[in-house]
Order: sequence, then C-alpha cells, then structure tokens
Amino acid sequence: MNSIYLVKYSAGFMDDYHEVDVFVTFDNELAERYVERFNSLLVKLKEHCKRFENENGQIKDEHMDVFDRWHKIKDVNNCYITSIEIRE
Repeated sequence: MNSIYLVKYSAGFMDDYHEVDVFVTFDNELAERYVERFNSLLVKLKEHCKRFENENGQIKDEHMDVFDRWHKIKDVNNCYITSIEIRE
C-alpha cells in the first residue's frame, strides 16, 4: 500500500497553538532527513537564544531589539511526520 508523508511542525501553546504544513512527499527517507535536520537546527537556535535571556528565561531588557525573532524561535515545537495511506 502506498503512503504519502506530510512534514509539519507545531508552534505555540494552548490558545495560540497551531500547526504548519511544510511539504508532502512520497519519499519517507526524505521526510525523515528533513525532520532530523529541522529539529537539530531548532535545538541549536534555542540554545543560541538563551544568551539573550535572564535567569528566569525572559528576554533581557538590553536585547528587546531581537524580541520578535527570539519569541518566534522559542515558540516553535519540534517538526514531525504524519503519514497518510493512499487507497485505490
């Protein structure tokens, strides 16, 4: 049976939670490579963002110029794959 693979990521929490469809493919390996790369880069970006935070995890006042970018990165959850079975 054939399947297609939908690569997505989610962002937000509770009221502002949403999912973003990235792409669809028939190639599961391509989807898995993308997800691995996305998630590894996300970990690095979130680690980088920590240098703009105080001990409470909030952005420091002197870094308010990067608040929008910081907030968007902190808001992103992991990327994942959803498979959809094709029936003929």
